[in-house]
Amino acid sequence: MEKDIVSTKMRVIGLDVFRIFLTMLVFAFHSNIHFQCHYGLLDNFVSMGAIAMTGFFMLSGFSMFYVHKYDDMQAIVNVKKFYRKRLIGIIPSYYVIGLFYCIFCGSESVLQNLQLIPMEALGLQSAYLSSFALTHNGGTWFISCLLMCYLLFPFMKGCIEQLGAKSRFLLLGLLSGIILYSPIVVWRFQLGSIYSNPFFRIIEFLIGVILAAHRKDISQIGWLKKILYNRVLIGGETLVLILSVSLAYDLDIGRGNYMLYSWICFPLFSVMLIGLSGGGKETEPGKQDFSIF
Repeated sequence: MEKDIVSTKMRVIGLDVFRIFLTMLVFAFHSNIHFQCHYGLLDNFVSMGAIAMTGFFMLSGFSMFYVHKYDDMQAIVNVKKFYRKRLIGIIPSYYVIGLFYCIFCGSESVLQNLQLIPMEALGLQSAYLSSFALTHNGGTWFISCLLMCYLLFPFMKGCIEQLGAKSRFLLLGLLSGIILYSPIVVWRFQLGSIYSNPFFRIIEFLIGVILAAHRKDISQIGWLKKILYNRVLIGGETLVLILSVSLAYDLDIGRGNYMLYSWICFPLFSVMLIGLSGGGKETEPGKQDFSIF
């Protein structure tokens, strides 16, 4: 047990690689839409780069469970410690960016900004589904969603840990079905975008938690472990992701409908997360973890 506890304090290099890949994709996506930067053969893939947010929320849930695997989240002292660390990691920079935007970039009046303070200060903007275009929300909506995910994490962890492998698998199937079904309904009936909807981002986060909980079970199945942790296969999954998204974009299938592309990226992100969490060496990160914040 002591060895296992020590191992949870180690940085998993594969998950860092996954985060870097997603970060580069988001950077390329924004440089493409805001500064018309081009990336040659990757242009189609980069144009749908917002699909990376699904990977980010799954990664955050996965890493939160991994880092806090042996923490008793039913103990209030651990819950307080968790919330304190998350808030310190997010809130100061979020407030600075928000204030800077309101002063130098925002089009809202002083009165309007004052009226928006409670919503923005508490990070509730993503709960107001039509607030994406207000002030800095178009760039900070994901912080609002993350705050809600972190608020629910202790409860998620406690519930998932008490479920058996079969129950976790059934729950994973149900949540995956929701993620794949919902963008089809939105597309078919021309409903409002669910891209910044916290409900679906919380589901992605929870799926990451469940995948991390399944990691131990997978590691005990020799043949499955060899397949999922294979570096060549992980590279192939990445190539399939790029080619599939590029082809769908070239065929004009749901261009700009980033959640619809979950049919491609969600299953691939899932196996990539599992694979990258089990391969390679681990190095000591000190007091850091590999979550988004």
